[in-house]
Formats: sequence, C-alpha cells, structure tokens
Amino acid sequence: MKLTIYCTSTSTTFYRRKTLNAVIEVLERYEGVVVFADLNMKLNVLWVSLRPEKGMCLEIAAAIKVAVPEALLVADNRSGKKGGIRQ
Repeated sequence: MKLTIYCTSTSTTFYRRKTLNAVIEVLERYEGVVVFADLNMKLNVLWVSLRPEKGMCLEIAAAIKVAVPEALLVADNRSGKKGGIRQ
C-alpha cells in the first residue's frame, strides 16, 4: 500500500520543499503504521494518525525531530486508549 500524504501549501520555497521531503521520507519508513498524514504548511501543522502499535507514536515523533530539528512536536501518550500508545 502506498502512503498518501496530503499537503496544503501555497509556497514551494526551497526550505519548505526540503522540510516536506524530510517529513515524507520519515513517514514512508513507517507506512505500515501511518494511516493518514496531513501537512498544512500554511498553518505549520502536521497531523499524523497511526495504527495503535506499542511505542510508535513516540518513535515516529523522534524520527521527525531528527529529520527536522526545528519541529515542535506534540504526541498523544495515553496508554491503553484507542489511538494512543499501548504499554
């Protein structure tokens, strides 16, 4: 299954393209876990929905942070809840 990433952007500056490519590269490494990704560059928001798999939320967030160091990341860390991380 090919990962589809939605991107809302009115600008394709070099920096934005570099950032977009870095995020896509990370998400494609986890295409078996990533269900949906929406990158709204106008609002500077990346929304990623994952299959509930232990540790993946923080692992993917860390991988994005390595690829895009200036990214500010928020992850749902509720254990045992649907959509959160199961411990």
